[in-house]
Amino acid sequence: MAAIFLSVFFGLLAVVFPWWLGIGLFVAPVVFFIAGRYPLFGLILTMFFLFNVIPERFIPQIPFVGGKLKIHDLLIIFLSGVVFFRYLVQRQSIRDLLGPAFWPLIYVLACIALGTVYGRLVLHQEFAISEARNHIGWLIMPLLALCVDTPQRFKILLRALLFAAIVIAIYVVIQSTFDINIMGGRVEMLDVRENADVTRSTAGGGVYLIIFALLYFLGMAQTRRMTWWLVLPVVVVLLAGLAVTFGRGVWVATAAGLLVASFLQRGFLHGVVVAVAGTILLSVLLAGVSLVNPRVVEVMVDRATGIKEEIKSGGSFHDRQIENAAAIKMIQTKPWFGTGLGGA
Repeated sequence: MAAIFLSVFFGLLAVVFPWWLGIGLFVAPVVFFIAGRYPLFGLILTMFFLFNVIPERFIPQIPFVGGKLKIHDLLIIFLSGVVFFRYLVQRQSIRDLLGPAFWPLIYVLACIALGTVYGRLVLHQEFAISEARNHIGWLIMPLLALCVDTPQRFKILLRALLFAAIVIAIYVVIQSTFDINIMGGRVEMLDVRENADVTRSTAGGGVYLIIFALLYFLGMAQTRRMTWWLVLPVVVVLLAGLAVTFGRGVWVATAAGLLVASFLQRGFLHGVVVAVAGTILLSVLLAGVSLVNPRVVEVMVDRATGIKEEIKSGGSFHDRQIENAAAIKMIQTKPWFGTGLGGA
């Protein structure tokens, strides 16, 4: 009888409701059980959802006050409750464990709460509560401090993040090459004028993971803790992932980061060597790409050498200047309720 009931129930579920709801009823309890039993793995799984290592199109989203609540938001809240409850039961001071990060974190969370209340009750902004959802990610900071409390756990998290960076780099290269959307982010024409035939693939916050992994692997090779033959293929994949984002700011920041990191580790001369080696490696990468799609290389060179023109002509740089000027003016006018607090 029970088998018949379950068959009818899930049959109706598949017909009436979205496809992911039936899968979610099976997967969600397992995910939350693992997260509750092993918070570190729950945190890693949350980051995989957050950075779209598990593609967004496969992740259920729950309507929430004009916006959408995603599974990584629920996992962050759930994990925070589990971890904080464990430490309370064990009578350990969370304040002592977080150390100097405790009061800054309390300040940030208080600002978020104050801004949400002010935006909704005083300014009567319709989407104030749904916008507050974007700040749930701040809870990852104490979770990192509380879950990664031994060298072994740190190594597990580090390897997971490096794996995530490589996967994201592969995703964005595939998206740009075949003009398909895997991660659910922006996959679009580079512009509607000269470069409409080139696809730009964005990685969202995952681009910072790619940069981190690139710095890590190059640093390991420089200090001879990894062989260059092992590091080189990974570096090529990561560089390709950064290249197809066509973000000039990202390119400049990455190059500067590599030079500074090399200088701090091995001195000025080694920084020069890294710059030369990086130029050679980049040239080889561009030569390989030119065999597949010469137009992509042409556009990359144009964007890399056109930073000065971008600053003169405006474009996205000009937009950032306008935004920064407006934010500074708002903060000067309303120091307590300027930008970011209630959307004033």
